[in-house]
Amino acid sequence: MKNGEVVTHVTKGNVFKDLGFDHDEAVNLKIRSDLMISLDQWVRSNGYTQEKAAQLLGIGRSEVSNLRRGKVDLFSIDKLVLLCQKIGKTLKVVDVA
Repeated sequence: MKNGEVVTHVTKGNVFKDLGFDHDEAVNLKIRSDLMISLDQWVRSNGYTQEKAAQLLGIGRSEVSNLRRGKVDLFSIDKLVLLCQKIGKTLKVVDVA
């Protein structure tokens, strides 16, 4: 690799499965991470501070920080779905297996 060259690796499917998690855990982690990414993109695309995002989402600033840092173990699917609903996201369930 040359200095400054960007290397991209794209995993099709579920990276958590590739990392050795059992099927059910891998699916759960994939759903939660996808929802977290969507929420993080909403914060970034609107230029919100963590304080402003927390206010709009009705959660603490530290929760926004954990969300943005990908602390997937701290959020349930239910919590993430509720946060997505608060920002007007329409969620569609598709086969994530």
